[in-house]
Amino acid sequence: MKLLTTLKRRKRRFYKSLRLGAGVSILLSIGSYLGYLEIVEAKALDFLMLLRGQQRSRRSFYCRSTMMLSKNSGSASRCREAIR
Repeated sequence: MKLLTTLKRRKRRFYKSLRLGAGVSILLSIGSYLGYLEIVEAKALDFLMLLRGQQRSRRSFYCRSTMMLSKNSGSASRCREAIR
């Protein structure tokens, strides 16, 4: 009988944690979709590539940051050609 009462208490805590996790997941998904997390996602991807041993060249970093700052200028097309 003691086991049943313990499971009932944990069941309530489990559902509370499940709701919290689902809520945070939805908020982060919406934030990512709207572009609020773009910089954080880029840094996380760079860190992952660093851990795997892949390194980006300075030129690709410069080009990516240039494209983010000036999307309508001709520098974006020059950077794409330089990366190829």
